[in-house]
Amino acid sequence: MKRLKGIVPALMTPFKKNGEIDFEFLKEHLDFLIESGVDSLYILGTAAEVFLMDLEERKAVARTVVEHTAGRIPVFMHVGDLRMDDAEQMIDFAKNIDIAGLGAVTPFYYHFSQQQMVDYYQKLAEMAAPELNLYLYNLPSYTTNDLLPDSVAALSQTKNIIGIKNSMGDLERLYSLIDQSQDDFDIIMGNDLLAYPAFLYGAKAVVSGHSNVYPEIFVKLYQALQEGDLKTARKMQEATTIIGRVLKGGSNLAYYKKAVEFRGFKPVYSREPIGKLKEREIEKLKSELKMIEGKYL
Repeated sequence: MKRLKGIVPALMTPFKKNGEIDFEFLKEHLDFLIESGVDSLYILGTAAEVFLMDLEERKAVARTVVEHTAGRIPVFMHVGDLRMDDAEQMIDFAKNIDIAGLGAVTPFYYHFSQQQMVDYYQKLAEMAAPELNLYLYNLPSYTTNDLLPDSVAALSQTKNIIGIKNSMGDLERLYSLIDQSQDDFDIIMGNDLLAYPAFLYGAKAVVSGHSNVYPEIFVKLYQALQEGDLKTARKMQEATTIIGRVLKGGSNLAYYKKAVEFRGFKPVYSREPIGKLKEREIEKLKSELKMIEGKYL
């Protein structure tokens, strides 16, 4: 079965001004990412505004992505949810389309014990087996629940749980996960700002929201590291750090939509309550993106 590797955009969902999904833009954006050299896609996650979409909309996006990519690169799909029946429905759906594997964020909003989270993932893995593998996904700054290394180690013994996407900005945690993991359990970095050290220390992939806008820079960083060109890789990491600051670290997804517009795409939007940027924010963003493109592209 396929695994996450290299540069993996956490695909955003484009919406029209009226809130409908813009499937035309989605296809154009997919072509842009693939032609830029990304290794695979991670869909229906945080960057996709997934929890602002109902299940039928999620399925429509997944179906469109799979059909349009047509096997050019693997597509991994996030299925985590507070409602187990919703997660199960998305897992069953994934088994009937060309999905390479699954990811699932920890339960969120409510506080859950480590054992409750272990139980949650074991149930999801059982639902996914035997057809699909599952990646854990830890994002405690959003979910309020931190899946600790001992719990990760316990879950790694489950046959079809094959890795963790850890999105913390914590190098010590990253190193600990890599040091304590078996060779067949993959550590995936979900924080763009740590791409360079993560790859150097042994992370298998970087799942990046910011690469929706500048996939070329992330691809160049990874390729430079593969070739042992640390100078170029270091420069590209400098660029990703600036991109992260300019795009607010993905905390306001409206920045992604406006930034890709400045890259030549038609306007698309985020759903309420995210909404759209104010005029002063747009002008500042435009100026900062011009600086990035002039220096790094």
